[in-house]
Amino acid sequence: MRIFYGLTTALKNSLEANNVTNVVTFGDISDLDLNRQGIFPLAHIVTNQATIQGPTVNIDVSITLADIVDYSDQETKAETEPFYGNNNLQDVLDTQLFVGNLITQEALRGSLWDLDYKVTGSTLEPFLDRFENVLAGWVLTMTVEIRNTEISIC
Repeated sequence: MRIFYGLTTALKNSLEANNVTNVVTFGDISDLDLNRQGIFPLAHIVTNQATIQGPTVNIDVSITLADIVDYSDQETKAETEPFYGNNNLQDVLDTQLFVGNLITQEALRGSLWDLDYKVTGSTLEPFLDRFENVLAGWVLTMTVEIRNTEISIC
């Protein structure tokens, strides 16, 4: 029974070690109190489907990487650089993309690779204003291949 627990614990530990993510959660995101300001930046792990392929188990994982978009009191028209708007949206997207890239690289050749977790495919999709408290970030979706050492048919 180490496959599932091992993967989710390794992802949690890797996300907590990145010096950006404040809280790592798991399960149905609708069960979270997203109005609690102190939980952001947040990484939320959801496991999707698992495919058993002989000596390996492939688990599809989605990780929502989110932070609160802060708005300035300045009007956008008054700014000298309206491209950036009156908020930190680009900062949030840049920082959370970094976290998604980091966790992917950890699985490709870092600490997750050393634990025998291998990413066979990953994508990052941005989101803006997805939740009621103006969150933005990325959803990292990846397939993690794990050696199936729990059951032997010998």
